[in-house]
Amino acid sequence: MKIADIRATTVAVPVRHPPWIKLWFQRTHVRRTIVEVTTDTGLVGIGETRGPWVAAIVNNILRPKLLGHDPLERAGAAALCVEPVDDFGFPEETVRRMAYAGIEVALWDIAGKHAGKPLYELLGGRIRPTAAFAAYGYPVDPENGLAPRDIPAALARRAKEVVTEQGTSWFEFKIARHDLDSDIATIFAVREALGPSVRIAVDANMALTMEQATQLLEAVAPARLDNFEEPVAGLADMATLRRIRGVPVSTHAR
Repeated sequence: MKIADIRATTVAVPVRHPPWIKLWFQRTHVRRTIVEVTTDTGLVGIGETRGPWVAAIVNNILRPKLLGHDPLERAGAAALCVEPVDDFGFPEETVRRMAYAGIEVALWDIAGKHAGKPLYELLGGRIRPTAAFAAYGYPVDPENGLAPRDIPAALARRAKEVVTEQGTSWFEFKIARHDLDSDIATIFAVREALGPSVRIAVDANMALTMEQATQLLEAVAPARLDNFEEPVAGLADMATLRRIRGVPVSTHAR
């Protein structure tokens, strides 16, 4: 079995409830690149990766390297496409890895179809009956006419909607778009709307100072946050918050 063709297509999926990201733009679409790897036996593997900019890399740079390659020989495919560099200070290599990720997912899809097995069996077997899934919420745009006092209730209603619609037991939402008092009130409103059984978490995108983050965590302790994503900018400060407040902290940093 050989790779006969590879095609990357950029898609833009409309967002039903367009969120405001941080402080400066509204996301109306989610942009992804879909990768199709076709074999000479007719099997087609489908992969997905982030952003539209990787499509040209897949189509123009990686595709020629992999035509005729055995799709089940994934280590060899990776070696052809990705430089063995562990220094992530080279942004161009990060983008190339992101592009290859769509191909890699498609190769795994082919492997599962070729074996006639669900992919989790090829990856070592099932370890849980269902995968954990978190619903996500974005802050209310302060320019949409809502009074500050109405913002907590608006996000709480949205939290209830998405948790009910998606059947999840975890809800995370962004804060630090409004003032600290509004964020505190919103956390309590979301907890009340979702009840005690749904886990809740917040994401500040590193917008808070240590003083603000500490004040917020002290104030919302009864709401029982399960995670605080990127409360502040420094890793050392995040570790300090975790130690003194006892709430798990996460970050996107490597």
